[in-house]
Amino acid sequence: MNSNNISKYFPSDILKWMKINATPLMALKLMQVCKYFQHKKFPYRVIKGISREWDLVDVDEAIEYYTVFEAEESFDINTLDIFDDCSVWITNSVDFYCRINPFSSFLSKIAVCEAKGVDFQYQTLTLEEFKILSSSGTLQWVGCA
Repeated sequence: MNSNNISKYFPSDILKWMKINATPLMALKLMQVCKYFQHKKFPYRVIKGISREWDLVDVDEAIEYYTVFEAEESFDINTLDIFDDCSVWITNSVDFYCRINPFSSFLSKIAVCEAKGVDFQYQTLTLEEFKILSSSGTLQWVGCA
């Protein structure tokens, strides 16, 4: 169905409502079906995975940082501020080897989590937080310490 013919089948206010209210996964499906639903700029930042780790600077000091894994590269950041302008779509894994407090500050940045695996050390999750990470149904393994 091309975008010229779609208005023959659905009223324009219905199409606008669908575009505005679609969940991220539904929006992707709609964009694949019809040009009308495509965004000028994809509203999500797709990453393979994210990890939070720490390095020992000296005996009494450690630095914590995030590593973001994208399709062709990975890079380290100190905060999640780079995700303030768009939500994150995670396709592979979430690995945290040090605590994020509050964890909701990380979860609020996720639009879709299709992670196949999550690994947490020193992090306590509520059942609701775990449901957000596993809601896509792709989760195959969970590691924790």
